[in-house]
Amino acid sequence: CAFSHHNVRYCLCHMANIDTKYLLYRIHLTLSHSHPYLTVSSTGKIVRDSEENVCPPGERAYILGTHGFTSGNSAYWEVGLDQEKVGVKESWWVGLASGSVKTQGDVPATPSNGFWFLSSDKEKGLRLNMTPNIILPANPRPQTLGVYLDYDKGVLSFINVKDNILIVTVRAMFIEEVFPLFNPGKGDKAPMTILDVNVDGWMDGCSG
Repeated sequence: CAFSHHNVRYCLCHMANIDTKYLLYRIHLTLSHSHPYLTVSSTGKIVRDSEENVCPPGERAYILGTHGFTSGNSAYWEVGLDQEKVGVKESWWVGLASGSVKTQGDVPATPSNGFWFLSSDKEKGLRLNMTPNIILPANPRPQTLGVYLDYDKGVLSFINVKDNILIVTVRAMFIEEVFPLFNPGKGDKAPMTILDVNVDGWMDGCSG
């Protein structure tokens, strides 16, 4: 159920239960509140594109988590991409960015420039920001996306939590502090929500 391409390992396989080791590394994330083209809730947990200040064509509107990771860190977090009255979010980026991107100009969002993320759009489905982009199967499109990072091993995994699918694992070499990356897309009615990991729900699924 797996195949590889350069430094990317695709799993794309169903599992009876997602590996509970991730629970050992769960963290509570909040978002930075400073971005002209994005609206962040007072809790720092919900982000969407701003209706007042629209991101100009050719520019990217992404935001970073306030918690960064360096050597010795492993972490797991979940992102809600579904809203009951709106449906599953179709346009987004979720992943990591190095701390240096805060001061860089509008450079290509590639690993060589400090970006590692999974993205979704209406036309092309799921993509990894490799060079060139790698298109992945998007059926089903994730309602809740889990992200697991092992900094020292250079492992970044993306998990479709509700459908128990390990979507893809990326191998990278991190040399500086990295931060969770979020881009809610343009014109998508569904917001992007940083979730508190439900430990009880995971353990219930692993019982018996």
